Amino acid sequence: MNFIQGGVNLIKDKITPELKRSFLETIEKTRNSGKEHGFFICEDKDDKLHASDRKCEGSLCSIIVDPKIGDCPGKIKGFFHAHPHITTLEKTYGIKFSQTDIKELISMSKELSKRENISLQIPSHRDVLTSLLQKCIRKTEGTVCTATDMEKDKIECWTPKKNAANFITCGYAKIDDTKTEDIGEYPKMWIKPLFDKEVIRLDE
Repeated sequence: MNFIQGGVNLIKDKITPELKRSFLETIEKTRNSGKEHGFFICEDKDDKLHASDRKCEGSLCSIIVDPKIGDCPGKIKGFFHAHPHITTLEKTYGIKFSQTDIKELISMSKELSKRENISLQIPSHRDVLTSLLQKCIRKTEGTVCTATDMEKDKIECWTPKKNAANFITCGYAKIDDTKTEDIGEYPKMWIKPLFDKEVIRLDE
């Protein structure tokens, strides 16, 4: 799907200090609870981004993204949520990690992500697919931002390119939606070219 056109569509310069704080607080909440937490990202008339008043809590592996009228006073740019990777691994192996274990786990995960040329914050295919479907039905602008409890000072955001949501891509997304599990895999090859991607530091 290399017919998608448009300049780079990024959100870093639109993020307000208040939104950064909301990102950090939500990541911490996810780490403490072992559940996914998130909120909608609102865009005001000055193109600045803010967190919605309504916050969402999911389970260990999923969170329902269901925008409602009134979630944002302006446009709904997209959705942010954090993944509880540490808790997921603890449940997978049936053990409780010590602080030393967590430090070693984070170090190993960073090394693996570097070798695979991905970030620890990368959204799942379900995350990206849901954001595209929301864009297709004009409920949001289609941005998805994700974080991990392993590395609390960064998020990764994927924003649809201009014309990314069209008759062909939206039709394909609807078909893929029936085949995609809620958890697990990285974004599939067909969907990657439709988005501009950025890793944003929260400590700057």
